[in-house]
Amino acid sequence: MNLSLTEKKALEAFYEKESSIYSMVDPDSRDGWLCFGLFLLLSAGGMVRKMRFGSMGDQVSFKPDGSPVTATDKIIELFFRESFNRFCPEAAMLGEETGGSLSETGYSVAVDPIDGTWGFINRTETCATSLLILQDKIPVIGMVLNPVSGEISYGGESLSTRLLQLSLFNEGEQGYDLPLDRVSSDRASTNRDSIDKAPPDKTAEKGILVNLHPQRHGGSLLNHLYTQWEKGGIKMIRSPGGSPAHALLEAAKGTFCYVNLWGQKKSAPYDLAAGILLVRSAGGEVIDFDGNPVELLDHEGPFIAGIDPDSRKRLLGLCQDLAE
Repeated sequence: MNLSLTEKKALEAFYEKESSIYSMVDPDSRDGWLCFGLFLLLSAGGMVRKMRFGSMGDQVSFKPDGSPVTATDKIIELFFRESFNRFCPEAAMLGEETGGSLSETGYSVAVDPIDGTWGFINRTETCATSLLILQDKIPVIGMVLNPVSGEISYGGESLSTRLLQLSLFNEGEQGYDLPLDRVSSDRASTNRDSIDKAPPDKTAEKGILVNLHPQRHGGSLLNHLYTQWEKGGIKMIRSPGGSPAHALLEAAKGTFCYVNLWGQKKSAPYDLAAGILLVRSAGGEVIDFDGNPVELLDHEGPFIAGIDPDSRKRLLGLCQDLAE
């Protein structure tokens, strides 16, 4: 639960406010980028928490595709753009709201200030801020913040996935390596003594816990999975929706497999890549419905994310059965 020096440095800069961070970190080192990214996510989280219970009517507008955008989205993204320009003027930035591009050489960043904006508008816990750091257009660090829970996770090239829990109730900041321990439900019983005394059943299949992203064309899969739940092949199904980046973070924790029937429109670098890096750095994988690892920057089509390979394989089989 101890914090690393980089994590402590980012928190120190955040609590001391913006001015200290620029003299504390090196824009030529990957560790400097990690520290600066953590600092920016902490700052973004404060902005989201400050605004999420305020009046939404005046700050919401809608894009041509019908998706919402808020004034807070734009404020956070402009803050990121100005901060990165000050930290490393040569770096390129691609943002969900203000556009831009990635550079073929040097550092670039891809930012979604509020992923799952409907969740933010409706004051749920399913929105997130995602940040992808690239070097020579290769993703090296993915970072996802849930401002409601106070969780920040990061992972990437040569990094294990870390989860930071901010102090919301004066319990102190804490850091964890992902994935976390999983509590199996396979041997659940109303007789607690029998659980404590029975030897572990190493042959029992692990129950699959499924997080299915809600989509209008996903009714058949939802019904199919519920049928498997009734039969006991699946132990739990949830479908809270919201930010796919946050759902990928949930998968990186090690219990739920995340299923998203992503369409044929290619993902943008700020959509999925940061969350995919979290899953992979935690020892898991994100696969398409053919069982192949997905593309980081421009994925298209449905996918499954999870830590446990057996759970991914069994869940993939259920999804393929329905497709047939």
